[in-house]
Amino acid sequence: MRGGTPTHLPTTPRLEATLLDRLVVGYLLAFCLCLAVLGRDDPVWVGRLVFNLGLVTAILAMIRWWGGRTRGVPGFLRQLYPGLLYPYFYWQMQTAVHWLISHFLDHQVVAVERSIFGVDPNIWIQSAQLAPLNEWMMAGYFSYYFLIPVVALPLHFRHRHTEVRRLLTATTIAFLVSYVGFVLYPVEGPRFFLASQLGEPLSGWVFVPL
Repeated sequence: MRGGTPTHLPTTPRLEATLLDRLVVGYLLAFCLCLAVLGRDDPVWVGRLVFNLGLVTAILAMIRWWGGRTRGVPGFLRQLYPGLLYPYFYWQMQTAVHWLISHFLDHQVVAVERSIFGVDPNIWIQSAQLAPLNEWMMAGYFSYYFLIPVVALPLHFRHRHTEVRRLLTATTIAFLVSYVGFVLYPVEGPRFFLASQLGEPLSGWVFVPL
């Protein structure tokens, strides 16, 4: 103190919620609400509800105490936690897919394809498959799993945190739109719906089996 006036006062960490934070927390809260209203036939719905509310609490505490932290383990978690949650969000959608519609609607999609092409494209195209082509296509599909970390991690360690946040915000919006669409119009895909007509598995050596 100088002349009776304090020169430094302890400051309270400031809440610094970004659009990305609001998207993630908003999704979790919306999922909890829907789970409590529509998902109570799940025998473990209470446990899921408690866990998701616990995630919300942990995220809010992280925002509250770590703010805009970018360095060290706290900074890593603060900047990249949405990406770490994507596998969990995907996994728990299996409990939500039939909240509104009790069955899959693949028969409608297949009927539209038949009306346009005159055949089932997923069955017809099997006659044109080649192992090298299968490998090339599956490698492209497989790369999806690494696309986010391969882009986000180098950006984070180069301290380009604005770009990381933009990437994860766009990705989160894409996932959430997809999840909502999946609940509103559930399909499981031709791999399952047309399984009895697809014949032999695709041939390939590395990416096809993966």
